[in-house]
Amino acid sequence: MLSNNDRQTRELLSSDRPEDTSNRIFSDAYPKPIKRDWVLLLGHFAFALCGLLVLPFRPGVGIVAIAWGGSCAFLFAFIIVKKAFFNRSALLRVKIVGGVPIKPSRVFLLVAAVWLIALGGVLIILGWSFGPVFIGASAAVAAIGCYIVIGLSVGWLPNRYLQFDPVGVTFGYLRWSYTVQWDNIAGIAASTLNSNPVVLIYVREPHIVNVYPLARKLEVFKHFNRNCLSAGAPVVLSPVPYGMDIRLLMTALQRYVAKRSSRAELSQQLLDENVTVQDA
Repeated sequence: MLSNNDRQTRELLSSDRPEDTSNRIFSDAYPKPIKRDWVLLLGHFAFALCGLLVLPFRPGVGIVAIAWGGSCAFLFAFIIVKKAFFNRSALLRVKIVGGVPIKPSRVFLLVAAVWLIALGGVLIILGWSFGPVFIGASAAVAAIGCYIVIGLSVGWLPNRYLQFDPVGVTFGYLRWSYTVQWDNIAGIAASTLNSNPVVLIYVREPHIVNVYPLARKLEVFKHFNRNCLSAGAPVVLSPVPYGMDIRLLMTALQRYVAKRSSRAELSQQLLDENVTVQDA
């Protein structure tokens, strides 16, 4: 029997679900670059350019400005490019490996860790004139990078996985996992969260999602509720750590939800990388 907190979480989830779940919602509409993206790109680029101008006179300050502004400018340029070119081409055929956990790319995590350590190190060594708050924040950046490296070395990371099965799609975390049945998916949409591309998965009945272990069901419901409050859907999946193209992921999810006969291939544990791309 559900506890009071469990029931309250279910009620919150129910209020956030789409009103009409009889017809599945499939939206490929991915947000295009907005004014905020361009402002952040140009602002950080200008910051890096200022660092380049002051470099001959104050090398420490110049390098810090270039390192921080350049890194952020590169990040927002990548986001703008991803948004601008999404939907430029259409995937004609997609198959995904079934029955096997798909974990975030270790290479992606390692590159991110090296970047954070290098950036934090430069800011710490050359940014003393910016004060203790800046140094503390820089140390935190470097510490996150070190944690990722240690986690990769000892096997702590990656601690999440994604798995496709005939019954549904499983989202695994450190202490628990849950499987959303294909027929329990009400809608799928592309969106962004904190400027990062994400896939939103709307669930018909969150309380019938299979949770492992069952004792963690309340934690999973709270996880759904947080996602609903931050992104508007119980399940939020970021394809970037997995090294997946959001178009491929959207197409695969839509296919397995809409076409029951296609789910049988997920039990074969075959990977077909022959994805044909047609320019729109």
